Amino acid sequence: MDYRSDIDGLRAVAVVPVILFHAGFETFSGGFVGVDVFFVISGYLMANIFVTELSAGKFSLVRFYERRVRRIIPALVFVVTCTMPLAWILLLPNDFSAYAESIIHTFLFANNIYLYDHVGYFDRSIDLLPLMHTWSLSVEEQYYIFAPVVSILIWPLGLRIFTAGATLALLVSLAACLFFAEANPRLGFYMPFTRVWELQVGALCAIWHFRFPRRGNSYLGFAGLALIICSVIGFDATTPFPSLFTVVPVAGAAAIILFSDKGMCIRRVLSLKPLTVIGIISYSAYLWHQPLFAFARVASIDGPSHVSMSAIAALSLALAYGTWKYVEQPFRKASGSIVRTPGRLFSAAAMAVAALVAFAVVVTWSDGFRNRPIARNSQDVETRMAPYAGLGEFCNGNNIGEANFLARCATGKHVRIALWGDSYAMQMAQAFIESDGFDFVQLTKPACAPLEGIAFQSREITWGRECISHNERTLEFIAGEDSVDVVVIVSPFTGLRLSVLLADGTRLPPGDHTELGVNAFAAAVQRIRAAGKRVVFISPVPSNGKDIGKCLVGAMIYKLAEDFCDFHRSGDATGDGRAAFMRQVEGFVPILSLDAMICPDDVCDTYRDGVLMYRDEGHLTKEGSGLLGRLYGLSQKAFEVAR
Repeated sequence: MDYRSDIDGLRAVAVVPVILFHAGFETFSGGFVGVDVFFVISGYLMANIFVTELSAGKFSLVRFYERRVRRIIPALVFVVTCTMPLAWILLLPNDFSAYAESIIHTFLFANNIYLYDHVGYFDRSIDLLPLMHTWSLSVEEQYYIFAPVVSILIWPLGLRIFTAGATLALLVSLAACLFFAEANPRLGFYMPFTRVWELQVGALCAIWHFRFPRRGNSYLGFAGLALIICSVIGFDATTPFPSLFTVVPVAGAAAIILFSDKGMCIRRVLSLKPLTVIGIISYSAYLWHQPLFAFARVASIDGPSHVSMSAIAALSLALAYGTWKYVEQPFRKASGSIVRTPGRLFSAAAMAVAALVAFAVVVTWSDGFRNRPIARNSQDVETRMAPYAGLGEFCNGNNIGEANFLARCATGKHVRIALWGDSYAMQMAQAFIESDGFDFVQLTKPACAPLEGIAFQSREITWGRECISHNERTLEFIAGEDSVDVVVIVSPFTGLRLSVLLADGTRLPPGDHTELGVNAFAAAVQRIRAAGKRVVFISPVPSNGKDIGKCLVGAMIYKLAEDFCDFHRSGDATGDGRAAFMRQVEGFVPILSLDAMICPDDVCDTYRDGVLMYRDEGHLTKEGSGLLGRLYGLSQKAFEVAR
């Protein structure tokens, strides 16, 4: 295959938005589609090798995997090795152990599976994971375990059958993608069988060029570029992905690959020197950017500024150039390489990977080396900041109605209060325990807003159905439990702008669903009162929209002033419609506000009387919740104001 400078330009179009997206620039809110463009490019280049060498009878599995190792392993080993000192210095023990586990899974090319299994609702921000981005390498390499073998088996049946097989694989994978976009979006994001179709689009472009004469068309090429750019600036975190929306950037990449030909204006644009230089170093740039961003976020107590992140993005390109020149290039071709034969290459790669994996295993066995300076300085902060499930995980799901539910999820036999809500209700359990007030039962489900008949869809559709079912069982339990006098509802209602699942299965797209949420809340309150119970709503914890828990950890480690993380009380800090929701519900349900308790004199205490108050942006720590209970008697106060 002749060198195509426009492919390197397309790589630049892919990697720059990814970098800027991970840097946190809102203009590039859809920059994650750059990974999908990379998938198309990879499928095209690999399929070109398959059809060209298979048709000439020269294809070799050993040679194919030799090329993959030369392309992937040297730079990956180098960058991961360079991250180790920073991880040793900056990461707390639990995070250091998680980093070590991600090293192991990165070199097993299974980091996508690891992230699917381990990155959940209560985990730290994924932006703080240095090797998070290697999930896409895992998807590609899982694909290349099977693709060349299947190609060898099908090729003798003829080019038409080969093309039909590639098309069938695309359609099956696309169907799986669309199915899991509804059923389990997180699985659909990370698993290879929902991503194969993107690589197969590139593969079919290669087959098309092999079978038919190329016909350039700058209009179609520029249309493809426009599709990618529109995806980068038009998509965001609320866009279901991968899904039918993914067709937009994938089709854009395919159009450029198919219709950018010699002499075409689109090729000249994509062959501009700045683009091709970034494209040539794009693999190393992709490897470097996320660890640098993650460590900058970890090291910065209050979060790095856009100026800082811009400088780090530039640094990642500079390091990428050095890595490309002094690490990638010496290994790329067997002739002149420091490891010329496949045997020596595989042996050297295996030894390097084994050394890094051995280090990672030692880190996990040592529980993150708790004798490191940062671990000693942090004291017991990880324990104090640990997620808190209230009366237990058993009380946070679908166990209402179980024979032993009250025995495990109530504080006594004479339950007077029902605590209903999401994780923000869970955090109030300790406050009620330390209030020394009334016995209560915990009726909670993480991320499931306490509403009747609807669920804000932050997760898969199955979870949405479970949320609606949980709330219905909660309302039935409350109505049937004679001893319950008061229902305390706690939730920040953060999903008001997400997509919505209705009880009849209808899905509403993302938008302002404040009115729908208010109506569902009012319906729930009405049912509770119809059962002869009183209701009170505890307002969300005041927030400045930042990770206050991370700030507190940094302040403890660096021994800063106790009020370093304190902030002035503001209205709707996160801008998700909660203020409007609160204004509408206060007319029909009493609101017990935490603002005055946490923010005396309009300044919110994040550290009070030796107690860490916040665990993250809006959750209280267990000790912070307990302090509020002791100081203000929240259980008794809620019982008094309910109506």
